[in-house]
Amino acid sequence: MSAFDDLSRPRAPARLGLSLIGLAVVAGLVSLSGGGHRVGGPSQSEAGTSLVYGGSFYRFEASYIVRETGEPLSVDVVVPCQRTLLRYVDHGRVRSTAVEADAPNPWLTTAHARTGSLVVSIPNLCDGEDGLRLGRGKIVPKAVWYPGTDRLADGAAAVAQGDYAYPKSKVEFLNAAAVPSGFYPYAAFVRHRLDTAPPAGEGTPFGYSQAQVAAGVPAKPPRIEALAE
Repeated sequence: MSAFDDLSRPRAPARLGLSLIGLAVVAGLVSLSGGGHRVGGPSQSEAGTSLVYGGSFYRFEASYIVRETGEPLSVDVVVPCQRTLLRYVDHGRVRSTAVEADAPNPWLTTAHARTGSLVVSIPNLCDGEDGLRLGRGKIVPKAVWYPGTDRLADGAAAVAQGDYAYPKSKVEFLNAAAVPSGFYPYAAFVRHRLDTAPPAGEGTPFGYSQAQVAAGVPAKPPRIEALAE
């Protein structure tokens, strides 16, 4: 599923609409052409979703199993190292990522199971806005388990998954990987998230807002860490 994308393309605004010139750009952004979502530079009108082409991205994947039920859990996200997403349409409302309360936090993502939710802390692998530091060591992401799917603000109910081998751990960690990605996979990721209604307790289609994280939603227990093997 993961692919190494060409990161050598020059920075330039990417626009999608009737004024597009160049079939390559059309083909690359066709996944964002429907549903009222648009891709464009900062000068585009406020109607629709706006992305700015360029920068560095990586794709992060992790797999788990819920110990009690055997249900598989996975996260698969494309993370930007810069503010590529300028604004997006959420339930008909245009939200600006320049507004602190609406800006998505790229370092948390949630995998939902029948009996609970696993909030995974995505490793920050950005070396500034123009590079990545993926490294070669094994990735063991931090995570917190919340019983139920609508209690992410209840820190007392959360269980830190610090040591996945601990007998009382709610999930079994299988593997995680990160590879370089690019603008077009990120644009497809944005479109998918916008087309999927966020579960209760998540403030944006991309997980949590900066304001929610600052306010402790989802609430974190005293320890949230993962032990490397």
